[in-house]
Amino acid sequence: MRWNEQPTTCVGAVLFRGKLPPQADEFAFLAQRGIEVRTDEKSEAENWALRLSHPQWGDARLSALPKSPAMGPIAKFDSRLDPIEKGLVGLGESSVVVRVEGSRGNVLRDRKFLLRFLDAVMGNDGLIALDITATRFWSRPALADELCHDADLDIDALFTIHAVQDDKNPKRLNWAHTHGLGEIGFFDFDIIKPHPDLLSARCHDLFRAIAFSIVEKKVEKDTKLAKLVSTGPLRFVDVKEFSKHATGANSSMRDKDAFHNRNRAVLCEPVNAGYLSKWFGVPANPARFLQGEPGDFIVYFPTDASRLMAERAVKTFKMFRGFAEEFADLHAKPLAKIGYRVDGGTANDLEHLWFEVHGFTDDAVDATLLNQPANVSGLKQGERKMHPVSQLTDWMLVTPVGAINPRDTRPARTARTNRDKIIKLLEQKRG
Repeated sequence: MRWNEQPTTCVGAVLFRGKLPPQADEFAFLAQRGIEVRTDEKSEAENWALRLSHPQWGDARLSALPKSPAMGPIAKFDSRLDPIEKGLVGLGESSVVVRVEGSRGNVLRDRKFLLRFLDAVMGNDGLIALDITATRFWSRPALADELCHDADLDIDALFTIHAVQDDKNPKRLNWAHTHGLGEIGFFDFDIIKPHPDLLSARCHDLFRAIAFSIVEKKVEKDTKLAKLVSTGPLRFVDVKEFSKHATGANSSMRDKDAFHNRNRAVLCEPVNAGYLSKWFGVPANPARFLQGEPGDFIVYFPTDASRLMAERAVKTFKMFRGFAEEFADLHAKPLAKIGYRVDGGTANDLEHLWFEVHGFTDDAVDATLLNQPANVSGLKQGERKMHPVSQLTDWMLVTPVGAINPRDTRPARTARTNRDKIIKLLEQKRG
């Protein structure tokens, strides 16, 4: 059974203004979204509870607690939230909780149905949604982008990244770590003193590749040699072992509370166990590659990860085409990654090549190959022709404010908000 083919319980919340959460009867509007609403038996800790049913999304439970925990401290370290979204989290003094019992044997699909329920419950008054299982916030526009298509979620949606700054130098990071993978039966990971650029969109595939390697059990919390990037191997050290064998300076970069010291590993330098390690243990030194300015490097994804990425790329093709048309006036450049079988290979032996897209049809792209294939003799760099969408394995729309891809549509929202400014800057540049 593949890692994603398992039932899971998904829990989320919607934040509202005011200290008192909405009343149960205020959610009668959900019937307009095709959701059947029934009163459910509440626990002693709840104000009220409702049972929600939708013909496609399945069943969920909606409830309210007398008092909601403060979410602002969680949002403070969330590297995916912009200042406006963090402000919305801070305004949320009350919340309602949505619980979905996974029934489809697909973690990514069940979690998307949680997002659909959260989006519906948000209505007109909700501030922002929180996937509690992943500790990930979803703004209203982010939900709109994700729910406009039926593709399963990317693994990126199952975890969040918290970045803790140095108190004396905010430009420096002491610690980056994930939450969410441990909650679905795997483990999370930490990076000590990461370079700030590691948290940029350009380097985000590294986090995704590590997450995929964890859920596909290519690595464990004590894997001594893991080749995930072209720059060299990494070592996974269980957090308890790291606390024992790291220097005081490195160990102090992390929080010591129980929440951050279980079911996780720290990415470290590989070592050769020497003579003294028999008595003193193998030292745990944070991975140096992750601390320096990241140059060009290749990220290695497991085979199943590539399959899931390709499925999402194909299912979001309509969104790709829509974005390309929407941002044509911003001179956005559409790029498509297409998989072609290598010479003499099987159907699964693909070389993934990037093409610049000139036009779209419903089932193909008119595109020019950007690089010379290594093992596909039937294609040549600079050749332009039609390519089937069914072979799409990824796509990207390069805009002046960042690259939009099947996993991250934040630059699209930034471009919409600042369209006039961007156009003005482009005109000044041309002039």
